[in-house]
Amino acid sequence: MNHLSSGDALPSELKLGVLINTQSGRNRTGMQALDALLVSHPDIPVERPTAPAATAASLAALASRGVTVLAVCGGDGTVQQVLNVILAPASPFAHVPALAILPGGTTNMIAHDLNDASRPTAVLETILKHFHGKTLSSRLTTRPVIRLSGGDAAVPAYGLFFGAAGIYEATMDNRSGIDRLGVRDGLGPALRILAILFKIAIGRDPFAPTPMQIAIDGRAYGEKATVVLLASTMNKLSMGLKPFWGDGQGSIRLTLVFEASRSLLSAVWLAVRSRPHKLLTPANGYDSLCADRIELAFDGGCVLDGENFQASRARPILLESIGNLQFLRG
Repeated sequence: MNHLSSGDALPSELKLGVLINTQSGRNRTGMQALDALLVSHPDIPVERPTAPAATAASLAALASRGVTVLAVCGGDGTVQQVLNVILAPASPFAHVPALAILPGGTTNMIAHDLNDASRPTAVLETILKHFHGKTLSSRLTTRPVIRLSGGDAAVPAYGLFFGAAGIYEATMDNRSGIDRLGVRDGLGPALRILAILFKIAIGRDPFAPTPMQIAIDGRAYGEKATVVLLASTMNKLSMGLKPFWGDGQGSIRLTLVFEASRSLLSAVWLAVRSRPHKLLTPANGYDSLCADRIELAFDGGCVLDGENFQASRARPILLESIGNLQFLRG
């Protein structure tokens, strides 16, 4: 695997390159402003892969141009594709580039976690301002990377957000319904949350529980009928939600909701405020903690930054924190 930076400094030689996923949700509706900005900077190499299979070749082309700072315009799935290439043992980059994430997809949790600006052009304008002003290091931040292995993953995959049980079910429902309506960014998750809250309010379970054997940092956590499992290294999720209230030394924030959890509607409100509460305890069906290694044995689907995987009892999913990746705030 390409080694991650310590995160305290950018490379001494800075070369900016841009990768645009032209098939990402927001990018399909028009990129005139971004294109105009790039035309005014002809020294910046730009690659526009038209399919996921072309991403590796586009990144290799940018690496051959000496790119050390990579602006990625796409959604969470595009970011995940990029991470799978630049962190692979056969990465075309000698050193992992610093990433700027431009929100060009249907779901842009990573971009919105990192950036002050909400439009792709505004994010790139901020990066260019500091790049040319030689103050780019002032925009430097880091996020730990999750490596997923096991299940049906042929090779390790990398990302910042993982979901299983109800999170996977909600993601699949979203793709078959809300995404097809052309809903972008926070509105899609907002509609999904409202649908879940409506089910709770009328006394229905929002998701069927998934039996799951869980181990945390090498210690058995137990067999749990899990309704929701989400793990992330981001500071906030869609709509600024922070459904993590546990502590500990690990880099991966993990939240679990189990079958027969008490006062679910109140718990949802408390959980998204990221504050401990006497209701949010394992005895009541809720837990939140931090870890560096999470092993999940279950039969069902899961998602890592938009990419689907299938797990089984015979082939558990393993999530590991592998170090910090450099990002630039736009």
